[in-house]
Amino acid sequence: MLDLGFQVVEEGEDEVGGDVLAELGCEVGPDEAEELFAVRRELGSIRRAKGLLEDSFACAFIREGKSKDAFQRLSRKVVRGKVIQTQVPAFEITTDTQPFTLSSCFADCQLWASVRVQLVWAPTRVRHLRTLFPRRLPRRLPRRLPRPAPAPAGAASAIGVFGRERYEWPMVAIAQELGPSVGPLVGRSFEAHAATAETELDATVERLASKAKEFARLPVGSKIRLLEEALAGTRAIATEWVKAACQAKGISFDAPVSGEEWIAGPAVTLRNIRLLARSLGDVHTRGVPKLAGDRIRDLEHGAVGVRVTPYDAFDSALYGGLSAETWLQPGIRREEVMVGSRQASFYRKRDPEGRVCLILGAGNVSSIPPMDILYKMFVDGCVCVLKMNPVNEYLGPLFERAFRGWIDKGYLAIVYGGAEVGSHLCYHPSVGEVHITGSDKTHDLIVWGPPGPEREDRKRRKDPVLKKPITSELGNVSPVMVVPGPYTDDELSSMAENAAGMITNNGSFNCNAAKLLVLPKGWALREAFLQKLTKVLSGVSPRKAYYPGAFQRYEALTKGHADVRKIGAPTEGQLPWTLVLGLDANDAAESNFFTEPFCAILSEVAIGSTDPLEFLQAAVPFANDRVWGTLNAMFFLHPKVEASPAVKTSFDAALRDLRYGTVSVNAWPGIGYALVNTPWGGHPSATLENVQSGIGWVHNTLLIEGIEKCVIRGPLKSTPKMAYYPTHKTLHHLGRKLVDFEGSPSWLKVPGLAIAALGG
Repeated sequence: MLDLGFQVVEEGEDEVGGDVLAELGCEVGPDEAEELFAVRRELGSIRRAKGLLEDSFACAFIREGKSKDAFQRLSRKVVRGKVIQTQVPAFEITTDTQPFTLSSCFADCQLWASVRVQLVWAPTRVRHLRTLFPRRLPRRLPRRLPRPAPAPAGAASAIGVFGRERYEWPMVAIAQELGPSVGPLVGRSFEAHAATAETELDATVERLASKAKEFARLPVGSKIRLLEEALAGTRAIATEWVKAACQAKGISFDAPVSGEEWIAGPAVTLRNIRLLARSLGDVHTRGVPKLAGDRIRDLEHGAVGVRVTPYDAFDSALYGGLSAETWLQPGIRREEVMVGSRQASFYRKRDPEGRVCLILGAGNVSSIPPMDILYKMFVDGCVCVLKMNPVNEYLGPLFERAFRGWIDKGYLAIVYGGAEVGSHLCYHPSVGEVHITGSDKTHDLIVWGPPGPEREDRKRRKDPVLKKPITSELGNVSPVMVVPGPYTDDELSSMAENAAGMITNNGSFNCNAAKLLVLPKGWALREAFLQKLTKVLSGVSPRKAYYPGAFQRYEALTKGHADVRKIGAPTEGQLPWTLVLGLDANDAAESNFFTEPFCAILSEVAIGSTDPLEFLQAAVPFANDRVWGTLNAMFFLHPKVEASPAVKTSFDAALRDLRYGTVSVNAWPGIGYALVNTPWGGHPSATLENVQSGIGWVHNTLLIEGIEKCVIRGPLKSTPKMAYYPTHKTLHHLGRKLVDFEGSPSWLKVPGLAIAALGG
């Protein structure tokens, strides 16, 4: 029996028998059941040709003549459910007397098939197991993966456990010690803010704690009015906000590139406030944010997907070429989503107590701190203390003005300082939880203490130093995977500009910046694509390397590589756009696979082959287990390739199996950050011990719960240009108009937005 993606649950003696086995789809009676028990056994690693696939499996044994005591002891472990999601095509199990096969639903050959559980009777124990890897695919494949049968009544808790068990796959890639917060601030262009005194910190936290219950129990209508105040306050500071960010990052306020700061700063923050207010309006009138039935669908692998973008007519007009769908964790049923039981659980609490949440703000993207506040206050129900990051603490006084009403009421406080201030607040007895956006190094220092034997011992014992909940959004070595296909020259050019935008945006100081280009081995278009990418990058001026540690990481990740291509002519304080090409996928010591550059570097590696199916078979385990992080991944996929039923099936399974919080197709995953009705965060497979890209979600203005990931799709060749393309000529005009629109939407403003977008 395959044992991938299923929970082996402990059962009481009375529960083992025909009824339990019937849930497995077996036709056995109570008497026959006593002759059957399952034993987990690791059979080691089974590798596909060329070492592209590795997984471990378990086998079912059938023995005779065992005592009743032995049966009762071993039969308590039973695999529940009817469908196993696996990454293996088929198996032939040979017994001492006869062979039999566990066949996949794709004629024993399709990778990532759904294999239906079969219990096969044999008089003696299984002797050996071997995999079947046929050389060619069948001519006919089903268009959809089979859906699992509905779970039996009362099995919700077991299903929930199954969802967690599915994530207990090994995450091999561990981040290198050189984190993105190492080093001094580079070329500071603003006055340093004085650190908040410890006595003031204590008084601030105690004031917040005294208001926690009041805010938690505040009527929904009152919370909507707070959001409306913040909308007006944010609009009022928008221009100052963008000017300050441009000055700090060394870009011209009047240049098109300043559009990055308009969009990634006040525009997305205003959108977040506006959509949260609308959702709370729904909570006020109907209990949960509205989700029409046609937005909710059963996915091919049996989970549930919720279309969150486009959400309304405005979204369709502005983002019509894009779609985003939130995928829920296995075991959550469509009916649960339809009735709203997977939304807004905080607002179903009768008398919430509330608590203080410490937010350790990010220093790279200016909208992160205010949007983290929005989530923790209006989704989780906390009052918040935001500690500004020294990198962008110049924005703190502006945020204080925008959220003045919240601060005056005692629901929010903003403080300043470095690690000492953060540490004091993390362990403050009146702080109930922590949220951090930043480095996994900082996260582990807070949770587990300084590096060394004591930290490792604490991890083994699951005994963290921080004895309170912590959520996080950390780094990622973001892969961009190119599925081979019949790309035209124009399509390659568009793809190159798309990839370049994912590198250059914000000087590449984004956790979702493209960092690892994953190409098909032997791809005939490789050089053409790299030449086009180089051409686009050469037209983009190098940017100020404003984030701490950029120069150290750049040096560490470029030295020792044979093919390093530096593009542009940087001046003092800048770094060139840099391609590190030809990495060895089999080099376990390649630091570019497990160190987030957080600077102007894109590495490249070739895997698989020029066959789309073989590339996908190689890409998923490579991205999951060799590349560090669980935040976001991206595919370039030609629509003609996806039109093949075989590729469509494998690609759907790849989307399912990738352990990333956002997976996008033909669009930058960073769009998932900006849309805000999409959830943003790392895949839920992360743990405190191996946190990867973090735990928990933010944004998510529809207040959906039980999230596994978000899947975003865009056109291969976008018209007009995506806003993040570095050659966009009118981005600054578009950004200004988008801020105006999100602050007060109107159809009268849409034509101006369209003109600015088309002018790019």
